[in-house]
Amino acid sequence: GVFLVWDLKQPRRFYFLFTRPQWRSWLARGAQVINLAGAVALAWTVASILNLHGLRDALRWPMVPVGAMLAGYTAFLFNQCEGRDMWQSPLLLAHTIVNAVLAGAGSLAIVGLAVNAPGAVHRALAWCLLLGGAASALIVAQDVYGRHPTGQAERAALNLRRDRFAARFWAGLSLGMGLPAAAAIVYLTVGSGMGWLALAGLGALVGLWLYEDAWVRAGQSVPLS
Repeated sequence: GVFLVWDLKQPRRFYFLFTRPQWRSWLARGAQVINLAGAVALAWTVASILNLHGLRDALRWPMVPVGAMLAGYTAFLFNQCEGRDMWQSPLLLAHTIVNAVLAGAGSLAIVGLAVNAPGAVHRALAWCLLLGGAASALIVAQDVYGRHPTGQAERAALNLRRDRFAARFWAGLSLGMGLPAAAAIVYLTVGSGMGWLALAGLGALVGLWLYEDAWVRAGQSVPLS
């Protein structure tokens, strides 16, 4: 929410998102999605603190769709930037949600070092890191190396994979997708070692940051005309 307000042309007028929203804009819609996700997460946290186990367990289920909405609304926000052809990919929604699963599993894997969770939870995190890393890499391969409808999109993809942002792109791919998948395989093969999952989680968070930064910059690197 802070980043969204910070990105406004006039951040001090952020309350217009609530008092005079432009409902055709995914900026205004995204603000409401953030509010909804925050309200559900806050209610779940309060229910946990107060030991209201029935309410807490019930709130687990709405957290799934609001979490997907929170991760996925940015795809529609980028799609509204019609002058940036690389951002018009039909795979963008899937990629934002897959990356959210990967980042969430990575965060929990790091927290797992300090929490005595059941082994089934650790294995679930390992599978999320493995499958999330593999799925994200496949989407990137199709998105970056696949056929592009315009010359602007092809030039942006070239800037991403080979030219201006290649170092950041490949570092993000290796750390954010390759390392989590490899470390998760080691954990599932050995059957123990939370350090492997924590390493996978750290790689996922750092790598996704680098990849997403490179992707956004590459999309903006090509002139609009």
